[in-house]
Amino acid sequence: MLDLGCGHGALSISIAQAGAAKVVGVDIEADYVGFASQVLAERYSDLRHKVEFHCADIRMTSEKDVYDYVVCKDSFEHIQDLPGVKASIFKVLKKPEGRLIVGYSPLYYSPLGDHGRLALPGVWLHAIVPERLLLKHISRKAARPLTVISDLGLNKLTPDQFRALFPEPAWKIVTLRYNQRCRLSRILNFTRKVPGLEKFSTVNIYCVVETTNWAQSSTAQHRLQSFRSNAIRATG
Repeated sequence: MLDLGCGHGALSISIAQAGAAKVVGVDIEADYVGFASQVLAERYSDLRHKVEFHCADIRMTSEKDVYDYVVCKDSFEHIQDLPGVKASIFKVLKKPEGRLIVGYSPLYYSPLGDHGRLALPGVWLHAIVPERLLLKHISRKAARPLTVISDLGLNKLTPDQFRALFPEPAWKIVTLRYNQRCRLSRILNFTRKVPGLEKFSTVNIYCVVETTNWAQSSTAQHRLQSFRSNAIRATG
């Protein structure tokens, strides 16, 4: 199993304790990986043969590395190159039936979706106030210029955009749930069905998607060949 965005390593260790044969945790933050490795060595030495941590970008992962599962907890709202990362996840998952397990919260447009990084006094203000005013406000507090919300490590991913990352036939959605273990889940699950309100009413997403063998099929190969031919003609 690959733990993408493993942070301090708690989830990787819990997965190993639950019985996973091998867990590889990766994160682009060297300090997090260093802390996770130290905790593993000092407190969970009995798991060192099952768990390892690396400071790495999944987009640089070798195609030789293949996993049955990729788990990603509370990282999807921060990843800037989601199409590139998604393509890399697909590359390292076994096909068919390799599974990506994603859970993240809070989504940007939900009540507290700015993760407190804009230092605002109320809910939904970050979703209502014009972005240029938000950036002016937080730039003054941070004493450095911020030009886009992504400068704060937030990608503003909406439910629609999340679902669009996993189109058929290359992916199959196994489960997709919203607003899990949320105090206002009953109200939010009602309002998210109102046209135009879904992104404001979705606090979290928990999803399991599965790879298919479409990429290896003759139809897929034909489409890929047609795409390459059209691209060559367009640039020739």
